[in-house]
Amino acid sequence: MHINLSDAVESVILTMEAVIFEKELTFRYEIEPDLFVRGNSEQLKQVVMILLDNAIKYTNPKGSISLTLAKRHHDILLTETNTGQGIAPEHLDRIFDRFYRADPSRSRKHGGYGLGLAIAKSIVEQHKGKLYAKTVPNETTSFYVHLP
Repeated sequence: MHINLSDAVESVILTMEAVIFEKELTFRYEIEPDLFVRGNSEQLKQVVMILLDNAIKYTNPKGSISLTLAKRHHDILLTETNTGQGIAPEHLDRIFDRFYRADPSRSRKHGGYGLGLAIAKSIVEQHKGKLYAKTVPNETTSFYVHLP
């Protein structure tokens, strides 16, 4: 089924904006209108929700989060970037594993079970896409979702 991913992403942003504002984080987003993908709207919304939820948890105080959705060649690219301490290179490949935590103390501090990114990756892969992260230590972390 073809869904309007632009509308789906915007609807998630609307539900998360208040929390981002409450945490005094700067939030910028740019959503290209009417980008359609084949897939499940609720599942893809869940991916955006997981990425924004993580960004809210791990962004440094007074930090910023940005989200863009745009067409790139034949794919659609969703990018979420947030400021903060970043993820150490040795952890980068493993953050998508179930229950994996780069920092074990995070579980006590932030709650959750370390499943979010594993779930997001599995949803993206079911949609024939790719999810990966890049980080600049002590500056930013970016998550990229490529969907055909």
